[in-house]
Amino acid sequence: MTVHLLGAKSSPGCANYAMKRIAEEFGSQYGAGAAKFITHNFCVDDGLVSVATEEEAVNMLQRTKQIC
Repeated sequence: MTVHLLGAKSSPGCANYAMKRIAEEFGSQYGAGAAKFITHNFCVDDGLVSVATEEEAVNMLQRTKQIC
């Protein structure tokens, strides 16, 4: 098997593991803030965090997309 089935009981755990793994592996390349956002503010595929400015939010989302 080379893919993970969407909707399987293990899907949320696999998604969380994958997100934390890419944050750990690529965080230093794309910034600690984006890695911390992925590690501490994501549940499966939903991320929620508050930042001070719109510019900061856009920057963090761009770096998070690059990590992913």
